[in-house]
Amino acid sequence: MLAKGTFSLDKLFNFSLLKSIRGLAVGWRLKGPYYSFWFILTTFIAELILYYICKFTDDKKHKNTIYAIIAVILSIIGAILIKFVKGFIWSSDIVPIALAFMIFGYLYKINKEKIKSFINNFDMLLVVFAINAIITYINYKYYGVVDLFYCKIGNYFLFMIAAITGIILTMMVSNKISSSNVLEYIGKNTFIFYFFHYQIVFKICNLILDLLKSIIPINDNIRFYSTIILSTIICSIIAYVINKFFPFLMGKWYKKKENKEIKEAKNNA
Repeated sequence: MLAKGTFSLDKLFNFSLLKSIRGLAVGWRLKGPYYSFWFILTTFIAELILYYICKFTDDKKHKNTIYAIIAVILSIIGAILIKFVKGFIWSSDIVPIALAFMIFGYLYKINKEKIKSFINNFDMLLVVFAINAIITYINYKYYGVVDLFYCKIGNYFLFMIAAITGIILTMMVSNKISSSNVLEYIGKNTFIFYFFHYQIVFKICNLILDLLKSIIPINDNIRFYSTIILSTIICSIIAYVINKFFPFLMGKWYKKKENKEIKEAKNNA
């Protein structure tokens, strides 16, 4: 047994910065500092797999049925995995469920025109909202909070019904909202918002509100809505700076090259 104050490799690798780097590299959810990156890693893997599923399914005669069957099978596999595995490298234990949701979203995309009347029906919107709210409440009431990070989905059937009706409800509400530059900007920069909001932006918001609290009264409701507004503004500024000056951080290596080619084409015209 090592004496108190004795150096050890274990102490070195328990240093918070190294633990954070390890969390980013290995991506083992539930073990050490991990923050919000589990979602990005899971989405990345799921999108890669979705590409190949679409590649081999899009030209099939009964593709809608095939996609639906694949999504259901994946969701069942995912529910079993998170129950018994509880965390894995790059959060790959969540991938099957994430992939199932993506497939349901893709099904909507390729059938948008066929179900247009249903999506635009306000009465059906209310019905879907009611189903979603009731199922979500029952799942929460009897099975607890749903949180994929902690491998909690409650009852599988209630979870899937709530998830699918939630997807449909989102599409229906989006269809009712007219074009919005603000919402479009946020939508295009979702990853930047997600990446910075929790560990950086929320802390800045709390600091600002704590300073203001000494000047004006701020209750919990004011703090809640102020945090939403402030975090949206700060994340929007961060997104602008990244897109304008550091596009490569978002994998946009082609932008400068394209702009240069466009300028050359205009000069030669």
